[in-house]
Amino acid sequence: MEEPAGEDCAAGQAAVPDAIRLSAERDLPEPLRAPAWPNDSSATPLRRALAEWARACPRPLVLFFDEIDALRGESLRSVTSPRPC
Repeated sequence: MEEPAGEDCAAGQAAVPDAIRLSAERDLPEPLRAPAWPNDSSATPLRRALAEWARACPRPLVLFFDEIDALRGESLRSVTSPRPC
């Protein structure tokens, strides 16, 4: 079985915000959905995207990350650490 993103930390950092956005669009009413993610080349696109959503959301933003360990290696470390790839 192939691991999502594997050692490709850029792919891991892009996949997590995209998965969050798709889930929010499917499960939340319009006013609570995430705004467009910023086009961001920073080392922390997930942090940046969530900060934008928290600013725009009329309610407190609480997320639970289930199965984040589906990511492996550098992609997992890049999502869970503030350090750049």
